[in-house]
Amino acid sequence: MNLIEIFNQVRDIPYKISLSLEEKEDKFGGSCVYKVEVLKNLFEENNLTCRYRVSSFLWSNLNLPKEVIQYEHDDNATHVWLEVFINSN
Repeated sequence: MNLIEIFNQVRDIPYKISLSLEEKEDKFGGSCVYKVEVLKNLFEENNLTCRYRVSSFLWSNLNLPKEVIQYEHDDNATHVWLEVFINSN
């Protein structure tokens, strides 16, 4: 499997946030943290150097539909993604 196929495989894991400690994240759904962890492990198995990156954001700045923002949540949030170092030589 090439790196793009690996990326697409992890990208296509449905995004979900567990609502309880009993609810497990797996190939059927996981948070950004879970998906980045899976991708990092797979990329490192293919000899790529990776590191976690984190940013904060405000939900109120995202112009989300009313159906989404009606649910109670903190406005401040964080998102995790993966920085991958690729040799350009």
